[in-house]
Amino acid sequence: MRPAPEQVLEALGSAGALCHLLAAKAPDLQPELAGHAGAPVRGFESIDQARDGDLTFVRSPDYAARWADSKATVVLVTRGVELEPGDGRAVITVASADAAVATLLGMLAEHAPSEPAPQGKHPTAAVHETATVPESASIGAHATIGPGATLGERTQVHSGATVGAGVVVGHDCVVHPGARLLPGTRIGDRTQILANAVIGADGFGFTTHPATGVPIRIPHLAGVSIGSDCEIGAGSCVDRGKLRDTTIGDHTKLDNLVQIGHTCTVGSRVRICGCTAIGGSTVVGDDALLGGAVCIPDNVTIAPKAILGGGAMVTGNVRAGEPWMGFPARPWSRNKRIHAATLRLDSMRTTLLDLVKRVKKLES
Repeated sequence: MRPAPEQVLEALGSAGALCHLLAAKAPDLQPELAGHAGAPVRGFESIDQARDGDLTFVRSPDYAARWADSKATVVLVTRGVELEPGDGRAVITVASADAAVATLLGMLAEHAPSEPAPQGKHPTAAVHETATVPESASIGAHATIGPGATLGERTQVHSGATVGAGVVVGHDCVVHPGARLLPGTRIGDRTQILANAVIGADGFGFTTHPATGVPIRIPHLAGVSIGSDCEIGAGSCVDRGKLRDTTIGDHTKLDNLVQIGHTCTVGSRVRICGCTAIGGSTVVGDDALLGGAVCIPDNVTIAPKAILGGGAMVTGNVRAGEPWMGFPARPWSRNKRIHAATLRLDSMRTTLLDLVKRVKKLES
């Protein structure tokens, strides 16, 4: 049986051992140890919830003051944020605390319980005779590989997943349980499609019959093209295009329950948080960051490197330069002024009513 993550952490033993491991696994982090090298590492927790023997992290000066009151024994801290180890504790300074956490969690994930990778072709899998499936690919129980579909080398299709007719999936991809890749879909290399995601369903396009007023579906004839090194979150939907493909660039990451409408163009290195919905034919530029539950209508452009805060309701094009937030979404500096003004509305109303009374008195 594989050891649990807690057992792996305990096996590291100390701050000194962890520092050496990070230096070996991620030399670009340039870890430097200060304080007690023998400080124990037995768990991993946020700075407020940590207990004695836990490892924690501080990514920015905003959290630095919490270290003094934290019960954590060892901390990973971004270089430039000054922390004192204190008695019996240790500080490991790295180029980026977030990158160090990602490295460490990646090591722990290798030992954590997970969906076992399929081995070869399961007897219950349905693989069409015209599909191209290399020997190195793996097909799980009750998975379906449709006519003319193509899988790359070492690609895994987990239990209950569907790779539809003519779909092309690159090398080293993982299609997780229950995911659906429908006809017209093309996936690059090393991309993960998480559980129950649906790629390539028809877009939400209707017109109205001029005589009866009955909604008429508009057929969508294009597909979906997703780049390499992407991740599509669980339960997310990426609709196929009407006349040209819906596209998602390389290294883009979608959280769970994200909706990408038909014929959208999403750039490279974009991150989209959960429950965000993007209307059809919208363009999201490279390196944009969209928070959770953002709503974007059809036919707008989100600039490269733009930032949309959680819950933002976009009503038009968004430029980069500062975060946009609010309902409707506006640049953060303007939104702060509007919010501050709304907090004073009650007193302003009282003042206005008093002025009206004075004017009426003077007029009389």
